[in-house]
Amino acid sequence: PSGISGTIPSEFGNLPSLRFLEILDSAIDGPLPSELGLLSSLERLTFRRLSINGSIPSEFGKMSNLVDFEIRFYPNTGAIPSEVGLMSDLEGFILQ
Repeated sequence: PSGISGTIPSEFGNLPSLRFLEILDSAIDGPLPSELGLLSSLERLTFRRLSINGSIPSEFGKMSNLVDFEIRFYPNTGAIPSEVGLMSDLEGFILQ
C-alpha cells in the first residue's frame, strides 16, 4: 500500500468537473462519503484494495454520467441501493 491513509474526503463532492476518481492500494479506510454522489461529471470511479466499509450510499445514483464503477476487495455491509439504476450511462459495474 501507498503511504496515503485516512478517509476519503467528503470535500471531493465539491469538485463537480471531476471526471475520474481512482484510489488504489492505500490505507484509506472508513465509509464511502455520500458527497461523492455530487460528482455529476464523474465518468469512472475505481477503488481497489482499500479498507473502506459500510454500504454504497444511495446518493451515488446521482452520478448520471458514470460509465465505469469498480470497487474491488470491498467488505460491503449492506444492499446495493436501487438508485444505482439511475446511472443511465453505466457500462461496467464491478463490486467484489
